[in-house]
Amino acid sequence: MEIPLFIVQPGVFVVLGVATTMAVVGRRTHELSRQVQASEELARAREEEAMKGRALAAALQAESAGNGPPSHHARMSRALFGDLIGESNDSDAATT
Repeated sequence: MEIPLFIVQPGVFVVLGVATTMAVVGRRTHELSRQVQASEELARAREEEAMKGRALAAALQAESAGNGPPSHHARMSRALFGDLIGESNDSDAATT
């Protein structure tokens, strides 16, 4: 007994469609996962750079604390990051 092609054909197309969709979704999922991992690595690197910048700014502010008028670099670090060492200098406010 032969099964007519028009009965089998829709099932074959459904199976092929599902297989194709699964392959595309799997490939896209892998690509997105790779992009997320790269973005997270970049964010960590930028976070480390930001921490180093804040540490440098705090060092510049601490270096000029109590030694007369603040240096140009100390004033710039305060303007960019605020008072990082908790010692506000009134002469600094007058010069900025």
